[in-house]
Amino acid sequence: MRKLLTIFIGLLFCAGSSWAQTNVFTQNFDGAWTIPSTLSPVWSGTTTTSLSWHKNNYTTGWPNGNAGSYSPAGAVSSSGSARFNTYGIGSGTTSDFITPVINLSTYTSGTNYLEFYHINPSGTDNLKVYLSSNGGATWGSALITCGVSSSWALHTAIVLGTTSATVKLKFTGTSDYGYDDIGLDQVRVYNFSTDPQLIVTPSSLAFGNVILGTTSATQSYILSGTYLTAGTIVVSAPADFMISLSAAGPFTSSVNVSYSPPTLANTIYTQFTPTALNATYNGNITNVGGGASVNVTVTGNSNLVYCASAAYYSGYEDITRVQFGSALNNSTPCASLAGSQGIATGTADLYSDFTGIAATTVQRAVTTPITIEITECAGVAHAHTVAVFIDFNMNGSFADPGEGFVIWQYASSNTHTISATILIPEDASLGNTRMRVICADQFNIYPCLMSSYGETEDYTIQVAEAPDCIPPSLLTATGITGYQATLGWAQTGTASSWDIEWGPASFVPTGVPNIPGATNPQVLTGLSPLTQYT
Repeated sequence: MRKLLTIFIGLLFCAGSSWAQTNVFTQNFDGAWTIPSTLSPVWSGTTTTSLSWHKNNYTTGWPNGNAGSYSPAGAVSSSGSARFNTYGIGSGTTSDFITPVINLSTYTSGTNYLEFYHINPSGTDNLKVYLSSNGGATWGSALITCGVSSSWALHTAIVLGTTSATVKLKFTGTSDYGYDDIGLDQVRVYNFSTDPQLIVTPSSLAFGNVILGTTSATQSYILSGTYLTAGTIVVSAPADFMISLSAAGPFTSSVNVSYSPPTLANTIYTQFTPTALNATYNGNITNVGGGASVNVTVTGNSNLVYCASAAYYSGYEDITRVQFGSALNNSTPCASLAGSQGIATGTADLYSDFTGIAATTVQRAVTTPITIEITECAGVAHAHTVAVFIDFNMNGSFADPGEGFVIWQYASSNTHTISATILIPEDASLGNTRMRVICADQFNIYPCLMSSYGETEDYTIQVAEAPDCIPPSLLTATGITGYQATLGWAQTGTASSWDIEWGPASFVPTGVPNIPGATNPQVLTGLSPLTQYT
């Protein structure tokens, strides 16, 4: 009876305990490797061949070959170990053996520990272990010093005392010259917790650059946990990120994961859809429930990356002035990046990036004049084409319909000024976007052109809302007699009637129309012969 009672008490204790041991990092050194940098994941440390840590069966470069070897080759029946050949190396010589970065930032509950096996059959050499919580920039004092051990000895429950995301451990061997080597095996970092834990792998997702109006490729992480209470774990994404329990979707801002002990292992799928141009996004997907919480960091941006365009050779036609919108009127000398409104990056005479100067404003549905000056810097006329490209829909491409304008068709000319107009589409995206001006010595021009001679210049323009009253374009006067004329125009907005104010060329408009509610075309009467009107 007494024996049965003892067993029963033990069972009660085990069933009532709430603890979890989670492996964070392990390395058994059994793989194919020779030096620290060939381990997977990569270790580092002393690089001198004769002083470096190697796999136990490595002999090339050691002063005394296999002298100083130990047996067995690995701890707990493993086939290999890491070895520092202290035999034949000067007394007091040290060698460092450093782990890759170990991320403990998600292991904030319980205690983080180190354990490992070491062997050193005889002599006075030793092995010390150090910790760095800043990726190896600085090291603390030794966590443990290991001396002689005739067989593989387990050193366990070494408290690390940190939850840094950039932990490294350094195993430093010190030689005694002439005795057995030092062996290291079965390195393990683990978390021991008596609390509920949610664990995410990986703990961060980086989506990189995603073009505005598109959605990223799907990424995922594993949500697991230990000793959680039964119930629902709520997973919530920050703005511009969406999540799902299925790779096929649907993707929403929040999902619920049902948990019934003891096992939790769910894949959470994530997508990124930016809603603003040239913006950087940082946030956390929160995972809350079962008595614990953990975050997954998510990042992304919506920076536009435009194709390259430039000339290969310098010395001929350069773009020396661009005037457009309310503020842009930038002049540059030949073969220079110094403009009147700012300094460009790029290569003088070939490509000038002026996107850093203040954006000029244009309005939707308004025909905007543009002036471009081309200078033949060698003083000799050459045939060339000049075109303007504007990324109206802000998708990082100039190749969409309605975004290219040829304003000088292939023709020979010396230095000259081009005047043209560009109608800003009514549906152009609002905000800052890029305008590209290309002059090239060929007939066909496209946005990503690399030409022999010429130049490409990039600018930033700001697209604003259309004015309340959109001015018409392509004004015409026909049927002119001494007393009347017929006016016509092209309507760029949606108006169906117009107000006309007119008078002799010297009159000052008052804003009060002579003809309210005019039609198109509209006949003006009561004119005087030999008189100019505006």
